Amino acid sequence: VLARKGTVVRPGLVYGGDAQCGVFHALDAFARYMPAVPAFFPSPRVQPLHIDDLCRALVDMIEEEAEPLQGKIYSLAQSSSVTLGRFLRELAWHRHRRLPVPVPIPLAVSTFAAWLWRRIAPGYLSRRLSGLAGLRISSSEDVVTHGEQLGVVPRALAEGLRPSKRRELLEEGAVLLRYVSGKAPSAALARYVRALETHSDGRSLPLPRLCVAFPTTLRCIDPRLPANVLPPERKRQLARRLDIAVVLAETHRSSAAAFRFDNRPRLALAMLGIAGSLAVECMAVVVALVVRLVLRLRPRRRDRHVE
Repeated sequence: VLARKGTVVRPGLVYGGDAQCGVFHALDAFARYMPAVPAFFPSPRVQPLHIDDLCRALVDMIEEEAEPLQGKIYSLAQSSSVTLGRFLRELAWHRHRRLPVPVPIPLAVSTFAAWLWRRIAPGYLSRRLSGLAGLRISSSEDVVTHGEQLGVVPRALAEGLRPSKRRELLEEGAVLLRYVSGKAPSAALARYVRALETHSDGRSLPLPRLCVAFPTTLRCIDPRLPANVLPPERKRQLARRLDIAVVLAETHRSSAAAFRFDNRPRLALAMLGIAGSLAVECMAVVVALVVRLVLRLRPRRRDRHVE
Protein backbone atom coordinates (compact mmCIF):
# COMPACT_ATOMS: atom_id res chain seq x y z
CA VAL A 1 0.00 0.00 0.00
CA LEU A 2 2.76 2.42 0.87
CA ALA A 3 4.62 1.55 -2.35
CA ARG A 4 1.55 2.66 -4.31
CA LYS A 5 1.36 5.94 -2.33
CA GLY A 6 -1.62 4.74 -0.35
CA THR A 7 -2.64 5.61 3.21
CA VAL A 8 -2.50 3.02 5.98
CA VAL A 9 -4.90 3.30 8.93
CA ARG A 10 -4.32 1.05 11.92
CA PRO A 11 -7.41 1.07 14.16
CA GLY A 12 -7.55 -0.03 17.77
CA LEU A 13 -10.03 -2.55 19.16
CA VAL A 14 -13.14 -1.67 17.14
CA TYR A 15 -16.45 -1.93 19.00
CA GLY A 16 -20.07 -0.88 18.46
CA GLY A 17 -22.70 -1.76 15.91
CA ASP A 18 -24.48 -5.09 15.58
CA ALA A 19 -21.47 -7.30 16.50
CA GLN A 20 -22.06 -9.82 13.70
CA CYS A 21 -18.48 -10.93 13.10
CA GLY A 22 -14.86 -10.36 14.04
CA VAL A 23 -13.20 -9.89 17.40
CA PHE A 24 -15.96 -7.65 18.75
CA HIS A 25 -18.53 -10.38 18.01
CA ALA A 26 -16.54 -12.89 20.05
CA LEU A 27 -16.04 -10.47 22.96
CA ASP A 28 -19.70 -9.42 22.91
CA ALA A 29 -20.86 -13.06 23.00
CA PHE A 30 -18.46 -13.76 25.85
CA ALA A 31 -19.73 -10.77 27.86
CA ARG A 32 -23.36 -11.71 27.12
CA TYR A 33 -23.38 -15.36 28.18
CA MET A 34 -20.48 -15.95 30.57
CA PRO A 35 -21.23 -15.47 34.30
CA ALA A 36 -17.63 -14.38 34.96
CA VAL A 37 -14.95 -12.46 33.09
CA PRO A 38 -11.19 -12.96 33.46
CA ALA A 39 -9.26 -10.33 35.38
CA PHE A 40 -5.70 -10.97 34.21
CA PHE A 41 -2.77 -9.79 36.28
CA PRO A 42 -0.80 -8.08 35.02
CA SER A 43 -3.73 -7.01 32.88
CA PRO A 44 -3.38 -6.58 29.10
CA ARG A 45 -4.47 -3.18 27.83
CA VAL A 46 -6.37 -2.21 24.68
CA GLN A 47 -7.18 1.10 23.01
CA PRO A 48 -10.84 0.99 21.90
CA LEU A 49 -12.27 2.72 18.85
CA HIS A 50 -15.96 3.14 18.04
CA ILE A 51 -16.93 1.89 14.61
CA ASP A 52 -18.67 5.19 13.76
CA ASP A 53 -15.45 7.13 14.36
CA LEU A 54 -13.51 4.69 12.16
CA CYS A 55 -16.04 4.90 9.33
CA ARG A 56 -16.20 8.69 9.50
CA ALA A 57 -12.41 8.94 9.31
CA LEU A 58 -12.21 6.58 6.31
CA VAL A 59 -15.03 8.31 4.44
CA ASP A 60 -13.49 11.74 5.00
CA MET A 61 -10.14 10.50 3.73
CA ILE A 62 -11.72 9.10 0.57
CA GLU A 63 -13.84 12.18 -0.13
CA GLU A 64 -11.08 14.72 0.47
CA GLU A 65 -8.31 12.76 -1.31
CA ALA A 66 -5.77 14.89 0.49
CA GLU A 67 -2.29 14.65 -0.90
CA PRO A 68 -0.45 15.09 2.45
CA LEU A 69 -2.15 11.94 3.80
CA GLN A 70 -0.83 9.66 1.08
CA GLY A 71 2.07 7.35 1.74
CA LYS A 72 1.83 7.52 5.54
CA ILE A 73 0.73 5.33 8.45
CA TYR A 74 -1.89 6.58 10.92
CA SER A 75 -3.06 5.00 14.17
CA LEU A 76 -6.66 5.70 15.15
CA ALA A 77 -8.03 4.80 18.59
CA GLN A 78 -8.85 6.21 21.98
CA SER A 79 -5.79 8.05 23.27
CA SER A 80 -5.73 6.33 26.68
CA SER A 81 -5.85 2.57 27.03
CA VAL A 82 -8.09 0.48 29.31
CA THR A 83 -7.58 -2.97 30.71
CA LEU A 84 -9.16 -5.87 28.88
CA GLY A 85 -11.08 -6.87 31.99
CA ARG A 86 -12.64 -3.42 32.29
CA PHE A 87 -13.53 -3.45 28.60
CA LEU A 88 -15.39 -6.77 29.06
CA ARG A 89 -17.20 -5.56 32.18
CA GLU A 90 -18.28 -2.30 30.52
CA LEU A 91 -19.41 -4.26 27.47
CA ALA A 92 -21.46 -6.66 29.58
CA TRP A 93 -23.11 -3.83 31.48
CA HIS A 94 -23.90 -1.28 28.76
CA ARG A 95 -25.02 -3.75 26.08
CA HIS A 96 -26.61 -6.53 28.15
CA ARG A 97 -27.12 -5.05 31.64
CA ARG A 98 -25.17 -7.83 33.27
CA LEU A 99 -22.72 -7.72 36.17
CA PRO A 100 -20.29 -10.62 35.60
CA VAL A 101 -17.97 -11.61 38.40
CA PRO A 102 -14.26 -10.81 37.73
CA VAL A 103 -12.07 -13.90 38.22
CA PRO A 104 -8.33 -13.26 38.83
CA ILE A 105 -6.16 -15.21 36.37
CA PRO A 106 -2.37 -14.88 35.99
CA LEU A 107 -1.36 -13.81 32.51
CA ALA A 108 1.31 -16.54 32.55
CA VAL A 109 -1.51 -19.12 32.45
CA SER A 110 -2.77 -17.63 29.17
CA THR A 111 0.76 -17.60 27.76
CA PHE A 112 1.29 -21.26 28.68
CA ALA A 113 -2.13 -22.20 27.25
CA ALA A 114 -1.24 -20.46 23.97
CA TRP A 115 2.06 -22.34 23.76
CA LEU A 116 0.43 -25.68 24.62
CA TRP A 117 -2.50 -25.22 22.23
CA ARG A 118 -0.15 -24.21 19.44
CA ARG A 119 1.64 -27.53 19.88
CA ILE A 120 -1.55 -29.62 20.07
CA ALA A 121 -3.95 -27.98 17.61
CA PRO A 122 -2.63 -24.91 15.81
CA GLY A 123 -5.44 -22.78 14.51
CA TYR A 124 -7.81 -19.93 15.33
CA LEU A 125 -7.89 -20.42 19.10
CA SER A 126 -4.11 -20.70 19.43
CA ARG A 127 -3.68 -17.47 17.45
CA ARG A 128 -6.19 -15.68 19.69
CA LEU A 129 -4.43 -16.83 22.84
CA SER A 130 -1.07 -15.80 21.41
CA GLY A 131 -2.47 -12.40 20.54
CA LEU A 132 -3.82 -12.00 24.09
CA ALA A 133 -0.46 -12.89 25.56
CA GLY A 134 1.24 -10.39 23.23
CA LEU A 135 -0.82 -7.37 24.27
CA ARG A 136 0.99 -4.56 26.06
CA ILE A 137 0.64 -4.32 29.81
CA SER A 138 1.83 -0.86 30.82
CA SER A 139 -0.12 2.29 29.98
CA SER A 140 3.17 3.95 29.09
CA GLU A 141 3.27 1.71 26.00
CA ASP A 142 0.09 3.21 24.51
CA VAL A 143 0.28 3.88 20.79
CA VAL A 144 0.30 7.53 19.78
CA THR A 145 -2.90 8.20 17.81
CA HIS A 146 -3.42 10.59 14.90
CA GLY A 147 -7.12 11.40 15.26
CA GLU A 148 -6.63 15.15 14.93
CA GLN A 149 -4.70 14.77 11.67
CA LEU A 150 -7.54 12.62 10.29
CA GLY A 151 -10.19 15.09 11.45
CA VAL A 152 -11.74 12.72 14.03
CA VAL A 153 -11.58 12.81 17.82
CA PRO A 154 -12.39 9.24 18.97
CA ARG A 155 -14.98 9.14 21.73
CA ALA A 156 -14.26 7.58 25.10
CA LEU A 157 -15.37 4.03 25.87
CA ALA A 158 -18.14 5.05 28.30
CA GLU A 159 -19.55 7.51 25.77
CA GLY A 160 -19.35 5.01 22.91
CA LEU A 161 -21.19 2.29 24.83
CA ARG A 162 -23.77 4.61 26.37
CA PRO A 163 -27.30 4.01 25.02
CA SER A 164 -29.53 6.74 23.63
CA LYS A 165 -31.51 9.03 25.95
CA ARG A 166 -34.81 7.38 25.09
CA ARG A 167 -33.42 3.92 25.77
CA GLU A 168 -32.10 5.13 29.14
CA LEU A 169 -35.59 6.40 30.01
CA LEU A 170 -37.13 3.08 28.95
CA GLU A 171 -34.68 1.16 31.14
CA GLU A 172 -35.35 3.48 34.08
CA GLY A 173 -39.08 3.01 33.66
CA ALA A 174 -38.69 -0.78 33.51
CA VAL A 175 -36.68 -0.76 36.76
CA LEU A 176 -39.16 1.46 38.65
CA LEU A 177 -42.23 -0.38 37.36
CA ARG A 178 -40.76 -3.75 38.32
CA TYR A 179 -39.95 -2.36 41.75
CA VAL A 180 -43.47 -1.09 42.48
CA SER A 181 -45.51 -3.83 40.75
CA GLY A 182 -43.25 -6.66 39.61
CA LYS A 183 -44.05 -6.09 35.91
CA ALA A 184 -43.05 -3.62 33.21
CA PRO A 185 -45.68 -3.64 30.40
CA SER A 186 -44.67 -1.95 27.18
CA ALA A 187 -47.66 0.42 27.18
CA ALA A 188 -46.77 1.66 30.66
CA LEU A 189 -43.13 2.12 29.62
CA ALA A 190 -44.15 4.30 26.67
CA ARG A 191 -46.38 6.40 28.95
CA TYR A 192 -43.57 6.75 31.47
CA VAL A 193 -41.20 8.10 28.81
CA ARG A 194 -43.84 10.52 27.49
CA ALA A 195 -44.56 11.76 31.03
CA LEU A 196 -40.90 12.55 31.68
CA GLU A 197 -40.42 14.15 28.27
CA THR A 198 -43.49 16.35 28.83
CA HIS A 199 -43.24 17.30 32.50
CA SER A 200 -39.50 17.02 33.09
CA ASP A 201 -36.18 17.61 31.35
CA GLY A 202 -36.38 14.22 29.63
CA ARG A 203 -33.14 12.95 31.15
CA SER A 204 -32.76 9.70 33.03
CA LEU A 205 -31.91 9.58 36.71
CA PRO A 206 -28.55 7.91 37.45
CA LEU A 207 -29.30 4.77 39.45
CA PRO A 208 -26.77 2.36 40.98
CA ARG A 209 -25.92 -0.54 38.71
CA LEU A 210 -27.01 -3.05 41.33
CA CYS A 211 -30.47 -1.47 41.45
CA VAL A 212 -30.75 -1.57 37.66
CA ALA A 213 -29.74 -5.24 37.54
CA PHE A 214 -31.91 -6.19 40.56
CA PRO A 215 -34.84 -3.74 40.95
CA THR A 216 -35.77 -5.09 44.41
CA THR A 217 -32.58 -3.52 45.80
CA LEU A 218 -34.18 -0.10 45.25
CA ARG A 219 -35.62 -0.66 48.69
CA CYS A 220 -32.22 0.34 50.11
CA ILE A 221 -32.43 3.83 48.56
CA ASP A 222 -36.19 4.34 48.69
CA PRO A 223 -36.65 8.10 49.28
CA ARG A 224 -39.32 7.44 51.92
CA LEU A 225 -36.86 5.68 54.22
CA PRO A 226 -35.70 7.94 57.08
CA ALA A 227 -32.11 6.67 56.80
CA ASN A 228 -31.82 7.43 53.08
CA VAL A 229 -28.36 8.67 52.11
CA LEU A 230 -29.25 10.23 48.75
CA PRO A 231 -28.82 13.99 48.24
CA PRO A 232 -32.07 15.95 48.79
CA GLU A 233 -32.51 16.89 45.12
CA ARG A 234 -31.98 13.37 43.86
CA LYS A 235 -34.25 12.02 46.59
CA ARG A 236 -37.00 14.40 45.46
CA GLN A 237 -36.60 13.38 41.81
CA LEU A 238 -36.65 9.66 42.64
CA ALA A 239 -39.77 10.08 44.80
CA ARG A 240 -41.56 11.90 41.97
CA ARG A 241 -40.64 9.21 39.43
CA LEU A 242 -41.73 6.47 41.79
CA ASP A 243 -45.09 8.22 42.10
CA ILE A 244 -45.40 8.27 38.31
CA ALA A 245 -44.53 4.56 38.14
CA VAL A 246 -47.13 3.71 40.80
CA VAL A 247 -49.88 5.62 38.96
CA LEU A 248 -49.01 3.94 35.65
CA ALA A 249 -48.84 0.48 37.23
CA GLU A 250 -52.18 0.94 39.02
CA THR A 251 -53.96 1.99 35.82
CA HIS A 252 -52.59 -0.81 33.61
CA ARG A 253 -54.60 -4.03 33.53
CA SER A 254 -51.61 -6.39 33.55
CA SER A 255 -49.94 -4.88 36.61
CA ALA A 256 -52.95 -3.57 38.56
CA ALA A 257 -53.40 -6.97 40.24
CA ALA A 258 -50.34 -6.26 42.39
CA PHE A 259 -52.32 -3.49 44.16
CA ARG A 260 -55.46 -5.56 44.86
CA PHE A 261 -55.81 -7.56 48.07
CA ASP A 262 -58.57 -9.91 46.93
CA ASN A 263 -56.97 -13.07 48.27
CA ARG A 264 -55.46 -13.99 51.59
CA PRO A 265 -51.89 -14.83 50.49
CA ARG A 266 -51.45 -11.44 48.82
CA LEU A 267 -53.02 -9.69 51.79
CA ALA A 268 -50.68 -11.53 54.15
CA LEU A 269 -47.64 -10.52 52.12
CA ALA A 270 -48.83 -6.93 52.07
CA MET A 271 -49.30 -6.91 55.81
CA LEU A 272 -45.81 -8.32 56.31
CA GLY A 273 -44.37 -5.60 54.08
CA ILE A 274 -46.22 -2.89 56.00
CA ALA A 275 -45.04 -4.36 59.32
CA GLY A 276 -41.44 -4.40 58.09
CA SER A 277 -41.63 -0.78 56.95
CA LEU A 278 -43.10 0.29 60.29
CA ALA A 279 -40.34 -1.57 62.16
CA VAL A 280 -37.65 0.17 60.11
CA GLU A 281 -39.25 3.58 60.68
CA CYS A 282 -39.59 2.98 64.44
CA MET A 283 -35.93 1.99 64.70
CA ALA A 284 -34.90 5.13 62.82
CA VAL A 285 -37.00 7.31 65.15
CA VAL A 286 -35.49 5.65 68.23
CA VAL A 287 -31.95 6.17 66.94
CA ALA A 288 -32.71 9.83 66.18
CA LEU A 289 -34.11 10.37 69.69
CA VAL A 290 -31.04 8.75 71.28
CA VAL A 291 -28.69 10.94 69.25
CA ARG A 292 -30.59 14.09 70.23
CA LEU A 293 -30.60 13.08 73.90
CA VAL A 294 -26.83 12.47 73.86
CA LEU A 295 -26.22 15.84 72.27
CA ARG A 296 -28.33 17.60 74.90
CA LEU A 297 -26.69 15.86 77.85
CA ARG A 298 -23.17 16.53 76.60
CA PRO A 299 -21.60 19.30 78.72
CA ARG A 300 -21.12 22.51 76.84
CA ARG A 301 -17.78 24.23 76.87
CA ARG A 302 -18.00 27.66 78.43
CA ASP A 303 -15.88 30.44 77.09
CA ARG A 304 -13.58 31.97 79.71
CA HIS A 305 -13.00 35.70 79.47
CA VAL A 306 -9.67 36.85 80.72
CA GLU A 307 -9.71 40.36 82.11
